[in-house]
Amino acid sequence: MVPEKSTFFKKILAGDIEPTTGHISLGPDERLSVLRQNHFDYEDERAIDVVIMGNEKLYSIMKEKDAIYMKEDFSDEDGVRAAELEGEFAELGGWEAESEASQLLQNLNIPEELHYQNMSELANGEKVKVLLAKALFGKPDVLLFGRAYQRFGYPIYYLARRLLD
Repeated sequence: MVPEKSTFFKKILAGDIEPTTGHISLGPDERLSVLRQNHFDYEDERAIDVVIMGNEKLYSIMKEKDAIYMKEDFSDEDGVRAAELEGEFAELGGWEAESEASQLLQNLNIPEELHYQNMSELANGEKVKVLLAKALFGKPDVLLFGRAYQRFGYPIYYLARRLLD
């Protein structure tokens, strides 16, 4: 967990800006997550889906899979692709994703009845908690959080550790 000291540094680590020299690397199975302050970007999304977006690969597979199954003219190629996606989905723990996301939200005192509400219907404090759950979803190896979250100080660090363990 890295409380960033520089927005510029965080943007490079998060991949928002390409470094001009050097490189950033993680191990092949390591994942970096960023606790962002952009909860208004998700106003039309359900809270549970925002949390699952924390694992970009899993969420992308989930969306592609759903789009294939929604097709009226499902082809043989679609069937092959759907089977490939189902395998990747299972490997990434996709079948447990919704229950794990729900558990994270419950641990952050977001009542279950709000999990399926759009973000626009949540109070700002609840939105921040959803973003924290999003950042923690899938147990990232590295967590970056910005200055706005430093007002929480060490409690956010310990909360994140407790939720990840």
